[in-house]
Amino acid sequence: MIDKKEILKMATHVFKKGQGYPDRRLMHPRREWSVGVLLLTIVILLGGFASSQIYLKYSNIEALIPETEVEIVAYDEAAVKEALETFRKRAGLYGTLNERQVVLEVVSEVRTTTEEMTEINLTTE
Repeated sequence: MIDKKEILKMATHVFKKGQGYPDRRLMHPRREWSVGVLLLTIVILLGGFASSQIYLKYSNIEALIPETEVEIVAYDEAAVKEALETFRKRAGLYGTLNERQVVLEVVSEVRTTTEEMTEINLTTE
């Protein structure tokens, strides 16, 4: 255990040395700044190295794409004309169907009895 004599010795040392301020040996601003700047420099250098490696990996994308042979297709004029004619017919049919109006048939007479309805059904069959 710490006895009274050692506590008084530490207290007098602190009060004489810094007049009540803590001992400056505990904190060294120059050392703290140096360590901080050193760590920041290391992090920046590692980030730059990793970024450059990723850039170099993906910058030459042509090396990743395998070369394939391109087959040149011959122009068939008859097939193209036939397809154009087919699509023109479809466009004409769509145009006529799109222009057609829906005609609603108006019923002038409504029958409500079931006897009349059964007579109509029997005569139509």
